[in-house]
Amino acid sequence: MLVRFCRRLLWGQRDCRYAIDVEMIFTQTSERIKDNVIQFANYLKSNGKDVVIYTYTSFLKEYLQSINDSFELWIAEYGVKKPNISAQYIGFQYSENGTVLGINGKVDLDEFSESILLGITSNFTLSSCNIQSSNQFINGYNSYRVKSMQTLLNGLGLKDTADNVLIVDGIFGILTEQAAMKLPIAQIVGYHNDAYTDWLEIQFNQKPDHFFEISMDNIIKTFQKSKRLIVDGKVGIETLMEILKQP
Repeated sequence: MLVRFCRRLLWGQRDCRYAIDVEMIFTQTSERIKDNVIQFANYLKSNGKDVVIYTYTSFLKEYLQSINDSFELWIAEYGVKKPNISAQYIGFQYSENGTVLGINGKVDLDEFSESILLGITSNFTLSSCNIQSSNQFINGYNSYRVKSMQTLLNGLGLKDTADNVLIVDGIFGILTEQAAMKLPIAQIVGYHNDAYTDWLEIQFNQKPDHFFEISMDNIIKTFQKSKRLIVDGKVGIETLMEILKQP
């Protein structure tokens, strides 16, 4: 059965490394777990397939010590900026409760180096949320910013009060406002790892990193002060509307 399974793995072309997910012990000793992982990984490597070991920080430390000497790592650890390990890694899963454009519900969020790819450079961008320089305003709102917001809202599954998906037309009308009011309050305490955070960072020409941190808090407060809003670092609907009015 295992041989047949492995043969199926070897069919076809891939653009990423094979990931071996190791998270459970099944009453095995740490030595047996590591031996089994190494045996399976070496089988794939002997057939010309590059692999990466996926696990979480505590499991790595308890059961897979030094396995990184032979194989690349993809580490899961939530609520931190980087895994608490000394070993090098090519993948970092930092959340299991993220949201991304085009998918309803919670998803895992990861960061990878190009080493996860097999000779292919990733060309993924946040182009759908990027702000283009423009003087096109509709009813006082920057139409490019509004379009990117409408795209974000649709991707997050946030609709107007009649449960309609927004038309991405760059017009900040009552329907877009209704959907935008369903966004959570973005702030430094307890809010990170979300497409909305990335979108906000892009609005202020910051590199999106999924975390609403002190630097972003300061940017929002400075912006609120310049617009004579309540200076609390919280992005509610009033602050959001002012952001959409910027050139």
